[in-house]
Amino acid sequence: MEYQKYKDLSGKIDSVPRINRDNFVAKSIFNRITTDQVLPELEFSQLENAFLDVLRRAEINASHNVDVEILSVRERMTIVLELIAKSDSVVFTDCFKMNEGKMGIVVTFLAILELVKENIIDIMQNDAFSVIY
Repeated sequence: MEYQKYKDLSGKIDSVPRINRDNFVAKSIFNRITTDQVLPELEFSQLENAFLDVLRRAEINASHNVDVEILSVRERMTIVLELIAKSDSVVFTDCFKMNEGKMGIVVTFLAILELVKENIIDIMQNDAFSVIY
């Protein structure tokens, strides 16, 4: 009976809320900050003018030039075929003109691939990582 009595009491004690276990006391410190600094008055037109000035500067610095290069894959195919006609085998890298830049190299590569696709030329390599003809 005594055991049952203590067991029931412990269950009731557990159901009672405890401070710092179930409930927390909220504490805060509020400091009022006072400043003697006087902020300058700003009119909307001044803000608008400053923003428009920034936009004008951005337009001056942002220039986008597109240079159109007329490069033809068919024309490049003819140039590659003329190069091959001079000798039976040509080193792959000799087909490219490095001074033409990336666009010229890409067009030449596409021309070579097109010639291979049409079975006009063959690309050969004797060993792995060796020179391509």
